[in-house]
Amino acid sequence: MPRYRRLIPIIALIAAVVMIAVGATIMIFAERSYRAQKIDEVTVQAQILASSVAPAMFFDDEIAVSEYIGAQKANPEVVVAAIYRATGFLVASYARDGTVRVPRLSPPHAAFFDGTNFEASVPIVQDGTHLGTAYLRIAGSPINVRIARYVPIALLVLMGSLLISVLAFAQTALTRANRELVGANQKLRDQIEETRKAEEALRQSQKMEAIGQLSGGIAHDFNNLLSIILLNLSVLKKRLLEGQLDVMRHIDHAIEGANRATAVTQRMLAFSRRQPLLPQAVDLNGLVHNIMPLIEHSLGPLISIETRFETQWWTQCDPHQMENVVLNLAINSRDAMPHGGTLSISTSNLQIVTPLRGAENLPAGDYVRLCVADTGDGMSEDVRVRAIEPFFTTKPTGQGTGLGLSMIYGYVKQSGGALVIDSAPGQGTTMSIILPRHGTGVIEYRGVAANDADAVADRGAVGGRRPTVFLVEDEALLRIMAAEEIQDAGFVVIEEGDGSAALERLQSGSRFDILITDVKLPGVNGFELAEYGISKWPDLPVIIVTGFASEPIPEPLLHAGAKVFYKPYDMEEIIACARQMLSEAA
Repeated sequence: MPRYRRLIPIIALIAAVVMIAVGATIMIFAERSYRAQKIDEVTVQAQILASSVAPAMFFDDEIAVSEYIGAQKANPEVVVAAIYRATGFLVASYARDGTVRVPRLSPPHAAFFDGTNFEASVPIVQDGTHLGTAYLRIAGSPINVRIARYVPIALLVLMGSLLISVLAFAQTALTRANRELVGANQKLRDQIEETRKAEEALRQSQKMEAIGQLSGGIAHDFNNLLSIILLNLSVLKKRLLEGQLDVMRHIDHAIEGANRATAVTQRMLAFSRRQPLLPQAVDLNGLVHNIMPLIEHSLGPLISIETRFETQWWTQCDPHQMENVVLNLAINSRDAMPHGGTLSISTSNLQIVTPLRGAENLPAGDYVRLCVADTGDGMSEDVRVRAIEPFFTTKPTGQGTGLGLSMIYGYVKQSGGALVIDSAPGQGTTMSIILPRHGTGVIEYRGVAANDADAVADRGAVGGRRPTVFLVEDEALLRIMAAEEIQDAGFVVIEEGDGSAALERLQSGSRFDILITDVKLPGVNGFELAEYGISKWPDLPVIIVTGFASEPIPEPLLHAGAKVFYKPYDMEEIIACARQMLSEAA
């Protein structure tokens, strides 16, 4: 017995050490569980925040993003909440304590505990597109609070079975709380998914409404133009049947209506970014200087013009379309200054390092900026936001089509640049066109202008005989009229309306001086027909006509020198081009 008593201190020490070890182990386990739970909690809350702001980020709605961030104030645990763009820059943030620093750039996607707070950073994704980052920091329990939480655990260790009972009860309660939290989170996710579906349905409805407005405007304009053409052709037919020869006025009116319809088509192609552009290196200073007499004539005596040319860089764009853009902006400024004012046209160099307001999608690099500013009435914010919408106009009925700015917007976007509108009521309007600095690029064929036709009119003969044109066009009326025009120009014309039949004629060995073909043909298309002709006769001149502006031209045809014209085309230009190609081949 005395021997056992001697062992009691050792046993007690061992028991004390074991109890301390068990207590320490339990405290460490509890601390780790607490941290893991809080990390999971802050991660889930960050994911919920990311899902909530995804639609607003998709539409670049900073106000809605700020409202979602402001809603975090209701959670007393939230210390910092922030939303960042995909570029890493801050969009909106909230800090409970004004001294807390909000990261300026988005932190890496991770969740961790810094000893005081729990932080999580998760990506914002919408339909597979990375839109940015959601960042959340929640406060952890103070160290004294956590220590006080673990003291009962140590006492329960000393109390033996009571510790097990209480610990089991605490664990059961914690598990139940976790289950409830998971259920609440799942319900919240379900609500977010329902909200997302509702927002998607709303966006689809808005798209359909915009398409309806667009198609209605096009139908209105084309109905007017077709009425002009049909009425003048009807009167022309009546006058000719009556033997009257004074019909030139009706012919001119029909041609004017057709040209206006062509202009509407080009504007719609520009708005949809499907316009066939013919880019080349352009000096904007020289371009504006060359059209200045036309601008002065269009503005009238009440408006003074100021110019400031500061850029030394060139850009690459379609010069004719750019001239139309500058003239269109000048005329818009004139209409905004009915009682006179000042129009300023300036150019400058622009180096983008960080995202530019209004042109956030432009990558960093060198750009050329052209600004057209007026001292007119200016626009309200609602009008400024809608200014580029198709068929939206603030001009009186009949004075504006609502396609001017939408055409400019589409052209600039298609040229790799951006259109920035700065305006406010009573402060005038500044239109800034930002285009990339000229680097490298292929300058496509621009065609032969109608006024150049006389210069090559007498160079189309081949060996003293009339050159033969192989014309392939499936639209019968168009083919008949085109063949008549070509014959009147002194050519021999052989016609085909089917691609397969045209290919058989080429395969039979029939040789022609030049091939003019449409692209969309029954059987073999025009590209295949032209490629076969060039493979058989490498020096065969080829002219391709197409009504599909976005259709890419095969590289072999471009390398072989094939020329491309887009419908509706000017037959005189095609004939002039054919003469020039035959002259060069000779």
